[in-house]
Amino acid sequence: MRFSRSSSARSSGFGFAILWACASVAAAQSAEITNAFASSAAVPDISVAADGSTRFFSFDPSAGRVALGDVDQTRSAAIGATYGPYGGWTPRASAEGRDGLTRILWTHEDGSAAIWRTMPSGLFASDRYAGIPGMTAIDVAARTETHVLWSGADGAAALQTIDASGKIASQLSLAAYPGWKPLAIADGPDGLTRLLWSNADGRVGLSLISSEEVIATGRYRPVSGWVPLDVSTGEDGSTFILASLQSDEASLWALWSAERTQIATYGRVLGGGFSALPGLTPRR
Repeated sequence: MRFSRSSSARSSGFGFAILWACASVAAAQSAEITNAFASSAAVPDISVAADGSTRFFSFDPSAGRVALGDVDQTRSAAIGATYGPYGGWTPRASAEGRDGLTRILWTHEDGSAAIWRTMPSGLFASDRYAGIPGMTAIDVAARTETHVLWSGADGAAALQTIDASGKIASQLSLAAYPGWKPLAIADGPDGLTRLLWSNADGRVGLSLISSEEVIATGRYRPVSGWVPLDVSTGEDGSTFILASLQSDEASLWALWSAERTQIATYGRVLGGGFSALPGLTPRR
């Protein structure tokens, strides 16, 4: 069972929403989790709207249905409409745009991708995009534009920029580097996209990217046992990386320059059985 949980950590004036998974249905039910995550097979993601509410989707692969929902600042959950099934389609990730619409990234078995633009009340618009040979769309980021991250089995990456009309405005291709693979993206207030990388030797990489080029890349030594999961940005331009440990712990790193600072570690949520998932976003 998987759900969104708001952390109590504060940095630069932010709180955070972190996504956790529980292997025990009984433990999760004792936490009074919304029915949107009633199936242990549900696959969700989260984003935070300008009003501070947490938006989410939950997908049940066995039924092929997706539910949209919203958790307000009082932690009251509201479940909107459910959609599907759509043959061959699976939702992968979500991101919140400056226009108040949530982007949900879908991938199809044939390699193509789609972006839904949604509100808690339902679907606003959708666009489908041809696949990139040898690659899979794995993450989405948004502010005024929408960005889609594609990953190849060899570690190559591609970043597509999609304009407000839903058309692909540009595509930046990044060659594979031995041992490295792309994981996630987030858009910052400076107009640059943060691309999170991981290396087979445990190192973490972070690239600052415009629609035309890689501006800079930092690489950071491994921390034993910790695995990077997701990246997000704050309104002050700071960058946050979520990592997990096998012992049900999650660590939040903050990067302002070339330094990495561990600012918080979360462990043993609700007495154990939970592990962090790729799902991190600051609360504005």
